[in-house]
Amino acid sequence: MPGIGKTTLVNKVYHDPEVVYYFNIRVMCNVSQVYTKRDLLLKVLWHIIELTDNILTMTNEDLELVLDKHLKKNRYLIILDDVWSIRPWNDLKSSFPEDTNGSRSLITSRLDDMVSKLTLECNLLKLCPLSDAKSWELLQRKIYPKEDCP
Repeated sequence: MPGIGKTTLVNKVYHDPEVVYYFNIRVMCNVSQVYTKRDLLLKVLWHIIELTDNILTMTNEDLELVLDKHLKKNRYLIILDDVWSIRPWNDLKSSFPEDTNGSRSLITSRLDDMVSKLTLECNLLKLCPLSDAKSWELLQRKIYPKEDCP
């Protein structure tokens, strides 16, 4: 479901001081409905290394090897936000080493059936929309943070 706070939640996780301290490498990429494997690989690598002309001219296979090399032996957090199909995960997962060192991948999607398509151990957190009363209370706090709503 769109607009219930998935991106806001993962953004808070991504910037949390304990998360920053725990993970050597942190990556957060918006995938969206239209993407290419190459662009996604480059987006992920951009968070990890400088994208030199040499990197920009590499094949997808070479980019995957570079990504694997830089993630190996590091504790990493990879967040793929707003995933619309299983394809982006399938395109990247082979580049994420499984070093059993506490690394994590996190995927957000507005599509309920995404989890059933993942071929990995996963924990699902399903966000629910706020009630009308809670939505109104949140709006009041945002508009009038230091005073009562007139």
